[in-house]
Amino acid sequence: MLAWPVANACTDVIKATWPMPRPPVALSDVMHRVEGGMGNGTASAHSANMMAIAIVFGVFGHKGLFCCWLVIALLTGISRIYNGVHFPYQVLFGWGVGAFVAWLVSITLQAGVSVFSRRKLDENQEPEHEMV
Repeated sequence: MLAWPVANACTDVIKATWPMPRPPVALSDVMHRVEGGMGNGTASAHSANMMAIAIVFGVFGHKGLFCCWLVIALLTGISRIYNGVHFPYQVLFGWGVGAFVAWLVSITLQAGVSVFSRRKLDENQEPEHEMV
């Protein structure tokens, strides 16, 4: 539940710092498929969010959920292209951002759990007494 909001925030930062037009803006003379979509579309947040969820399940070994969410992530990205709100490279960029953020969040969480587990183990061990 942490990876997708972080991925979403990262895409917002990327869109603000590296603005690129969406298809309705760049192709306004020929494209009238959807309303809206006039903001920056550098990295697809929808694609990033779904890929982040998929990768987290993959990192933690939930193969069935990983496969299911990977399909959802792929279909979400394709739908963003089909609906004309993102170019293909923007969807690919979103998938990459989501995968990277999920991996980073996952390994950070695993490291934190490992440190916490070691501390608990150390606290529960009885101190050794020297024999005189």
